Amino acid sequence: MKRAVFGLVIVMTIAAAGYAQSGEGGGASTKRIEQLFSAGQSFEDNQEYDEAISVYSEIIGLDPDNTEAYKNRGNAYADKGDIA
Repeated sequence: MKRAVFGLVIVMTIAAAGYAQSGEGGGASTKRIEQLFSAGQSFEDNQEYDEAISVYSEIIGLDPDNTEAYKNRGNAYADKGDIA
């Protein structure tokens, strides 16, 4: 439970920092996406797959054409054992 709360705090902090850094017009900044990728990778490295999936989904929401985010999210689902 503490790990899940800690993970949520990290995601929220990154999201808030990215929101503050986003450019005019509401577009997703490259820096924010890089921060989110870093967080997602950290979650995967720590076998916190649900958190990683959440982060990669956020990236996809910001940049629907980001194929790397789709790939990483799929890998996190597979590592979690949640495959169709």
